[in-house]
Order: sequence, then structure tokens, then C-alpha cells
Amino acid sequence: MSARIHTHTSNRAKPPPRAPPENKVVFKSVLESPYRIHWPSVPLNLQNTILARLLSVLEGVSEYNSARDKAHRDGKRVRRDSSASRTKKKLKAHDGIAVQNDGISDLVVDNPSADTVAIHPKPPILEHVIVGINEVTRRLESQIRGLRTAVKVSSEGAHSLSDSRREIKVVFVCRDDIDPPLLISHIPHLIGTYNSARPSEPIKTVSLPKDSEGTLANAMGLRKAAVLAFDVDCPAIDEFQSLLQSISAIAAPWLTTGEQLVPTHIKQLRTTAPVDMKASKEQRIAGRKAAKQAKKGKSEAAVTI
Repeated sequence: MSARIHTHTSNRAKPPPRAPPENKVVFKSVLESPYRIHWPSVPLNLQNTILARLLSVLEGVSEYNSARDKAHRDGKRVRRDSSASRTKKKLKAHDGIAVQNDGISDLVVDNPSADTVAIHPKPPILEHVIVGINEVTRRLESQIRGLRTAVKVSSEGAHSLSDSRREIKVVFVCRDDIDPPLLISHIPHLIGTYNSARPSEPIKTVSLPKDSEGTLANAMGLRKAAVLAFDVDCPAIDEFQSLLQSISAIAAPWLTTGEQLVPTHIKQLRTTAPVDMKASKEQRIAGRKAAKQAKKGKSEAAVTI
């Protein structure tokens, strides 16, 4: 009769010692900046509705931009071929070879998109659309500068220096598609500054749903369309008025109101810290010394070579 074999771990067996953790979890108090401007909250169903309305307004823009780009490329190719043909004729004439003029002159197409424009007329909406982070930023900065009345005195009288371009009325931002978010972090502050100075005619800000940048770019025939804005004279503004009423206008209240106490808001930031601060500091110092010695050795080796 064979003896029974037990394969389970004994309750008296001690577990192997664990290595001490290098870092521990700590919580640090962080004061929130009172000058931070938050993006307006837009429900997801409203974002989808606004995106669908945008796509209907931008109908025909993609075809026009694609046809214009194709005409531009064709024009560059015609000009390049014409320039190469003239260069060949000059070289032949320089070598003493007679060049016979067959009555066909070298034509350079100055406006290759004329036929394209006739087939795909420019949509009127393009006169009132501003596309791109940089372009929208420049227009917002221009509007803020325009709030300060600048007058140039000359012999003919006083002339206003304000920008004559139409002002932005609504800005659509693909927040969830922009990485890193720092690229658009300045937009709420610019809009809040403008709205605080002109609360009667605020600029509305709309966040669009995720993956909307690619949809907008396809609708406009562009590679990217992260930020899009309409000016005050855009005929499509009326179609968005009912949808924009529920979206609050962001502002920077400290620019216009008097001094007031801002309630303190303390957040707890979860992070890590070394368990043995002294050992961690010594390890960093040793690492820096080793890196310095390695760099010095490389430079000496390069000199000897």
C-alpha cells in the first residue's frame, strides 16, 4: 500500500519575503488657480445634433476644395512643362541649332481653375468660415485688440485702426481629437476675455463629439479641421441659434468685476514618493556622477582618435 502524497502548501509554510517597495503612495494638496477658465459643458446628444447641422451647412465644400487643389496641381505642371520647353529651345539656339517657330507660342496658364470654378462654384459659406487653430487664434486676438479704441490723428482727421474683418460669433472645437490638449488650452481664455469686455454679444463655444475632426475634414476636403468658426454675417448662424441658447458663454469675471474673495478650493493629487528619501537621493547623485564620467570618457576617446 503506497503512502498518500500531499501537494498543497502547508499552512505553516512561510511565504517568501517580498522586496520592499521602492515608492509609496502619497497625497499632496494642490490649490486650483482662480484664473482658470473651464470649457462650457455641452451634452453629448446636443454635440451630435450640432455636428450633423454643421455637415449639412458645409455640403459642397469638399468638392470645391478638391477641384481647386487639382486645378492648382495641373496649373503647376503646365507651367513646369512650359518652362522646361523654353529652356530646351534656348539651349538648342545657344548650340547653333536653328529652332523653327511653328506658330504655336508657349502658353502659361495663369488661371487653370477657371473651368473648375465654373463647374464647382465657390460655396457662399466659405466667405464666413475660419478653419484651423492658428487662424482662429489670430482672429480672436484681433477682435480683442479691436475692443480698445485706437485712433490715428493725421492732417485729414481721425481714422479708426480697428480691424475691418467680420468678427467671430461661434467657435466649434474637436476637443477629444486634439492631442496634446495644450494646443487649444488658450482658446477659452481668449473667448472669455472677449466675452467679459462685450457681454452683450458673446462668442459661443461648442465642443464636438469624439472623432468629429476627421468627419469635418472630409466634409471640407482638408487634411485637418480641429477648430472651425463662423463670423457674425454667416447665413448659417440662424440655423444654430436655437441649439446654442442652452450653451453658456464663458467669461473671465475678474477682468470686469471689482475685487472679491474667491473661495478656496483644495484638490488632493495622488502621486508617489520614494520610501527611503536618503537612499533615493544618493542613488540620483551616483547616477549623475556615472553619466558625467561616461560623457568625459567619450570626449577623451574622441580626442585621442
